Order: sequence, then C-alpha cells, then structure tokens
Amino acid sequence: MRLAAIAGRVSIMSKGHFVEVISAIDKMVKTLKDEEASDLENKEECEKDRADDTRKAILLSRDMDDATDTITRLASEIEEIKSDIKDKKKSISKAEEQLKEAKRQREDENREFKTNLADDKAMASVLAKAKAVLEDFYKENELVLVQRQPEVAAELKAGKAPPPPPATWDAPYGGKTQVSMGVIAALEVIEDDVQKDITTAKEAEKKAAAEFSAFSKETKNMISELQKAVTGLKDAQGDNEDEIAVQKKKRAGKQKSLKGVMKAIEDANPGCEYLTITYPTKLKNRQIEIDGLRKAKGILQGAKFD
Repeated sequence: MRLAAIAGRVSIMSKGHFVEVISAIDKMVKTLKDEEASDLENKEECEKDRADDTRKAILLSRDMDDATDTITRLASEIEEIKSDIKDKKKSISKAEEQLKEAKRQREDENREFKTNLADDKAMASVLAKAKAVLEDFYKENELVLVQRQPEVAAELKAGKAPPPPPATWDAPYGGKTQVSMGVIAALEVIEDDVQKDITTAKEAEKKAAAEFSAFSKETKNMISELQKAVTGLKDAQGDNEDEIAVQKKKRAGKQKSLKGVMKAIEDANPGCEYLTITYPTKLKNRQIEIDGLRKAKGILQGAKFD
C-alpha cells in the first residue's frame, strides 16, 4: 500500500522514467505467484505424502493384526492337537494293556486245557485198560456173562442205578458175572463221559482261541489306526509350528516397516503442519501484496483509483 502511495506521488513525473520500476513490479508479481504456486504444490504434496504414509501405516497395522490372529489361532489348534495326541496315546496304552491281559488269560486257559486234556486222556486210557482186563478175564476163562442185560448199560448211561439182581440164580456160577457186568457198564459210562468232556473241552478251546484271535486282530488294527492318527496329528502340529514361525517373521517385518513409516510421518510433520496452518494466511497476504503491486503499476502507468 505504501508502494502504491509513493507511485501516486511520483505519477506526475514522466512515465518513461518508470519503465524499470514497472518491470521490477512485474518481476515481483511473478515471483509472488511462483511462490504461491510453490506453496500450494508443497502443501498438496505434503498432504498427499501424509495421506499415503497414513494409509501405509493402517495397512501395515492390519497386516500385523492378521499375523497376530493367525498365530493365536494356530497356537490354539496346537493345544487341541496336543490334547488329542494325549488322549489317543492313553487309548493305545489301554488297548495294549487289554491285549496283554487277554493274551495272559488265553495262555492260562490253554495251559489248563492241555493239563485237563492230558488228565482226561490218561483217565480214558486207564478206563479202557481196566475194561479190557475184565473182558479178557472172562474170555480167557470161558466164563459166560449170564447176567449181561442191555438195559443195564442203558440205565447206567441214563444216570440211574442198576436194577436189583433177580430173586433166583438159575444159571451156574459164572465168576460173579453180574457184579463184573455192572463194573464194566460203569466203566463204559465213565469212559463215555470222559470222551464227552474231551470233546467239549476241545470245542471250548477252539472257540476261545478263535475269540482271542479275533479280539487280538481287532485290537491291533485299532492300535495301528490310533498310531497313524497320532503321526498325522504330530505332522499337523509341526506344520502349525512352522507357520507360526513364518507369521512371526512376517509380523516382525511389518512392524519394522511400520516404524519406518511412522518416523517419516513424524519427521515430515513439523513442516507439513506449518504449511497447512500458515497456507491460508500466506495466501491472503500474498494476494494483498500482488493487488498492491498491480495498483502501483497502474498508477505509474497513469491509472486512477478511488
């Protein structure tokens, strides 16, 4: 404004004398406009850089949060896997113990079966020999078993007592054949019972052996499946642990990058804050200055202003 007043006072002088002044005013106006453009460019660039850095910081923070969430999820899965492995190992130990106990019982039963079978066979052999001795005795002495009656053996086999002897003895002495016949019949019944016991014991042994074999096969298959499951779980645990290491490394890298971005924002902040805050005032003052220069130029060129 002072420059405009001075220009007004000297306007009565020859206009040709102000060529250099007018040229200087034009240069000053151009300089002010260039400064205005530069300030605007710097302000916009600062705001853009700050916006870009802020966006980078947000994205890096999200990436870090995602990595943290992934690590937490994988760690939780690992704990579940460890618990599952522990349970399956308990099941394997229990199944192995049951199989061991079943095998012990089977061996005990088999030993008992063999012992009883040997005893039954020995008894059957003794009975057969005893019966043969009696039968040979009568044959060698040509004694007739006059008291031999088929129903006697049948009654004995049916679990009944032998019938009483007849009231009279019509036949001559036959070496106490009736008594001998009762003994032989009894021996036959006992021998038959022993053979039945042997057959029953063999069938029971065969059935027990088959049941143990089936149980053993089923248990071993179950143990094998559990062991495979444990191996698979351990592999999954290892994969999770490897992924956790990857995510930790990734998070550390993102954290380092975030620190760099935050430092860039911090370093640029004073200048940016100054440009942002002072820009409106500087723009207004510069416009006033340019307006004054233009008026001064106009006065020097003969223009009149109210």
